[in-house]
Amino acid sequence: MYRGFTWKIFANPGLVIVGLGLLSKKFPRAIGVVVFLLTVALEIFILSKGFTWGQIGTAIIIGVPLIIAGACLYSRDKQETEIDLEPSV
Repeated sequence: MYRGFTWKIFANPGLVIVGLGLLSKKFPRAIGVVVFLLTVALEIFILSKGFTWGQIGTAIIIGVPLIIAGACLYSRDKQETEIDLEPSV
């Protein structure tokens, strides 16, 4: 029973990432906010353990790509937001 339970614990973070990726196609702004909030929570967790060089480096290495990903999901593509004023023939 113990062996069958542990793989589920280790698979959950990967499944969350896959789920966020699939939902980001449908709801990019909402997922961008979720990614940003998760990044803030993760940074607080990492830096609450102390301010050693290792933890600061870990916070930067993990935080910067996640913040960029959240910002890219939150910002909309110009092609999606432009209104086509020319009538289609």
